[in-house]
Amino acid sequence: MRLALLGLLLVACRPLSLEGSDTGAVGVGGDDGGDEGSGDDGDGFDDLIEEVPGGGGDDGGGDGSQDDLFSDEVLPTFEIEMSDDSFESLEDDPYDWVEATLIYDGVRYEPVAVRTKGENSWQAITAKPSLKVKLDHYDDGPHDLFGLEELTLQNMDNDYSMMHERVAYLMYRESGLAASRATHAWVVLNGEDYGLYTHLETVDRDMIKGWYDNADGPLFEQWDVDYYDEYVDDFELEFGEEDRTAIQGVADAMEGGDPASNIEAAEAYISYDSFLRYWAVGAVVGQFDAYPYSSPGDDCHVYYNGEAGQLEYIPHGADETFYYGTHDVVSNAGGILAYTCRQSSACRARFKEHVEEVLDIADEIDLLGYHISVAEQIEPLVEDDRNKDYSNDYVWYYQADMEDFIDQRRSTLTSMLDL
Repeated sequence: MRLALLGLLLVACRPLSLEGSDTGAVGVGGDDGGDEGSGDDGDGFDDLIEEVPGGGGDDGGGDGSQDDLFSDEVLPTFEIEMSDDSFESLEDDPYDWVEATLIYDGVRYEPVAVRTKGENSWQAITAKPSLKVKLDHYDDGPHDLFGLEELTLQNMDNDYSMMHERVAYLMYRESGLAASRATHAWVVLNGEDYGLYTHLETVDRDMIKGWYDNADGPLFEQWDVDYYDEYVDDFELEFGEEDRTAIQGVADAMEGGDPASNIEAAEAYISYDSFLRYWAVGAVVGQFDAYPYSSPGDDCHVYYNGEAGQLEYIPHGADETFYYGTHDVVSNAGGILAYTCRQSSACRARFKEHVEEVLDIADEIDLLGYHISVAEQIEPLVEDDRNKDYSNDYVWYYQADMEDFIDQRRSTLTSMLDL
C-alpha cells in the first residue's frame, strides 16, 4: 500500500482542491492506496493475514464509501446535533449513550447514539471530549455509515503533535498487522467547532472481517493483564464466544522450563511471529505505553484466528508514540512474552529480524515524507482548533521532535540492537 497526500482539506463538508485554494495544499509522490501489504515478512508471517483491507463498503445513506471516510486526500467533517436534554445528560453521565444526529456530506443520519470516551485523555462534553458515535444503537437508526457501525473520534489530548495515531497505525498496517485505519477529521457539535480529531477505525467485528476470512473468533482487550493464571479471566472479551482456552494455554506454556521450550509450547496457542511483529513495530514507532512495555499489559487486543488456531496481536492506543527515542526497546519490555523471548538467543534473533524488516518497510513507504506531508496538511486546521489544551507552538515543537524521532530511528535501533 502506498498512500499519497494531495493536500485537500474538507471545510464545512466541502472539499477544497489544490487548484484555486488558499489553504496551502500539499502533495507527495506515490501510488494511491492498493490492497497489498509491504515487504516479505519471513518465517511464515505472510500467511497470518490474507489481505490488507482497503475499505470501500457502500452501505448506508448518501454517496460515498469508507475510502472517503479514511482518505488521505480529503479530510471528513462530522457534524453532531443533539438536544439540550442529551447534552445535559452527557454532562451528568458522560459514558452513557444519548440520542443525537450525525451529519456527513450534507446527509443526516438519525437517530444515532453518542457518548464521551477516554480515561487519562477524558474531557467533558463542554470542552474537547473524545467521542463514540454508534449508528446501530437504535432499531430505527441508520445502522451504519458506508458499512461502519461506529465512529471513534479521538481528541488527541495526550498527543501534542496531533498526528501520532495517523502515522503509527499506517506503520502497523503496512507491516502486515491487522490495525485500524486512521486519518484526521473536523468535528462540529451543535454548530460549534470542536476542532481537529483523529478519526480512528473502531476495533470491532466489521474491522476484523476486513482482515480475516474467519471473523467468528473471540476478540479480547489486554488491559492490565498478562499470561499468568491469575489474569486469564480478566482479559476483557469484546465479542465472540467466551472461550479462554488459548489464553490459558499460553499461560501454562510460560510456566517453568527453559525459554525456548516455553515459546515452542506457547506457539500451539499464540502466533509468536504475530507478537514479535507487533513488538517490532512498537519498537520502531515508540509505542512504550502498551504491552509488552507495560506490565501487566494494556493498549492492545488479541484475536483468536480460528483458521490458524492461534491468538494474534492487534495494536491499540497509539496516541503516545514517537516520544522517547532512547528508550531501550528490549530491556524495558517486561511482559511475559517479551521477557521469555529475551532469554532465548533464537527468539532474540527473530525479534531483530522483524525490527530490520519493519525499518525497511518504513523506508519503502517513506514514513518520514508521510509525516512531513501530514504536518503540512493539518497545519491550518491545527491553527483553527481553539479547543485543544495546548498552544500551536507546542504542536510545532512536538511535530519537529517526531520528525527527528523518525529520521533517527534506524540509526538509533541499529546501535541499540547491534543490527
